[in-house]
Amino acid sequence: MIKTNSRYIIYLNSIFFIFYGTVPLGLVSILDFEFFGAELNLIYSTLSFALFLTIFYQYEKHAKPCKGLIDKLSFSNISLSIQFLCSLPIFIIAPWSEDRLSVFASIAAFVRILWMIRMWVDSTNNQHRLMSRVIMTVVLAVVDGSRTTFFLALVPYMMRHITKKRHFILVLLGLAFFSSLVHFFRIEGAGVNDLFTAGIIGEGFWGPYGVSQVLRSDISMNVQSVVMPFIMPIVLPIIDVADKFLINLRSDSNMSDLIYQNLGETYYPMAGFYLLSEYISMGLTGVVIMNLYLLYCHIIIRRLLGSRNFPFSLLLMVLAIKSSPFTFWKFIWYIGFVMIAIHIMSYLIKRNAFK
Repeated sequence: MIKTNSRYIIYLNSIFFIFYGTVPLGLVSILDFEFFGAELNLIYSTLSFALFLTIFYQYEKHAKPCKGLIDKLSFSNISLSIQFLCSLPIFIIAPWSEDRLSVFASIAAFVRILWMIRMWVDSTNNQHRLMSRVIMTVVLAVVDGSRTTFFLALVPYMMRHITKKRHFILVLLGLAFFSSLVHFFRIEGAGVNDLFTAGIIGEGFWGPYGVSQVLRSDISMNVQSVVMPFIMPIVLPIIDVADKFLINLRSDSNMSDLIYQNLGETYYPMAGFYLLSEYISMGLTGVVIMNLYLLYCHIIIRRLLGSRNFPFSLLLMVLAIKSSPFTFWKFIWYIGFVMIAIHIMSYLIKRNAFK
C-alpha cells in the first residue's frame, strides 16, 4: 500500500509534465506566441506524465521504508527565529537573483540549503506551527529571489495537512501563488496583472522552450544525452574539481552545442529547463529512457536521505524534471555536504568541543 504523502508527491511531480506540455500550446493558440512543435511537445509530455505515474506508483507501492541522513538530524537546540534573522541579511547582501559568483553567494547557497533541510526536519514534528514557518519561508524567498529551494522547503509542511483531494488542490494553488509571487518581485516595474501571468509565462513557456529548439533543429538520437545523466552522480565531483583548476570538462550533454550549430541560438536563452528536451529527439524511446533516469535518481537519493518520515527523494524529482542532470546532481551533492556538516557540528556540540 502506497503512503498518502508519496501518492500526492507523485501527483505533484507528474503535473509538471502537463504544465510544460499545455502552457506553450495555449500561449501559441491564444496569444500567438512562437513555439515550434507545441502539439508534439504536448503529446510527449502527456506520454511522460502517464509513464511517470505508472512507474513511480508501482515502485513506491512495493518499496520498503529505509533510513537515511535526514532521519538522524535534529535542530532542537537552535531557534528557527534566530536562524531566520541570521539568514535574512545574507540574502539581502547576496540575493540569488543578482549574485551567484561571489564568496557571499556561496555562503547564501549554504544558508539556503540549510533552511530547506531545517524545514524538512521540522515538518516531521506535528507540534510545529505551519503558518509562522510558511511566512518566514516566503519572506526569505522574496528577498532572495530564488523559488526552487524554498518551494522544496514548503512542500513537506503543506503536504502533511492533506487528508482529502480538495486539500491537495488548495496546496497546489498555494504553491503556484508562491512561485508567482517570488517571480513578481523579481520583475522591475511589474503591475498587478504580472502577479498572475508572469510566473505562468516565465515558467510555462520559457521552461520547456528547449523542446522547441530541439524540434526545430531536427536533431536525431543524441547518445551523450542517454549516457551522461546516468554517470553524472559519479563524475560530477571530478568535473567540479577540474573546473576549479580552469579545466573545462563536458558537464552535460552536447545538446547546447548542437542547438548553436543548427540554429545559432543559446540553448534555453531565458534560463529554465525541461528534461524532455534532452530526450524528445529519440521519440517514444526517449520518453522511456527519461523516466528510467528519473527512477534511477529516486532510488539513489532515497538511500541517501531515507524515506521513513517523508518521501524527500520523490519531492526532489520536481527538480530533476526541471533541471539539467549536471545542475540536479550538483544540488544533491550540496545537500549531502550540508547534512554531513550539520552532523559534524551536532557531534562537536554534544562533545562540548567549543568549551
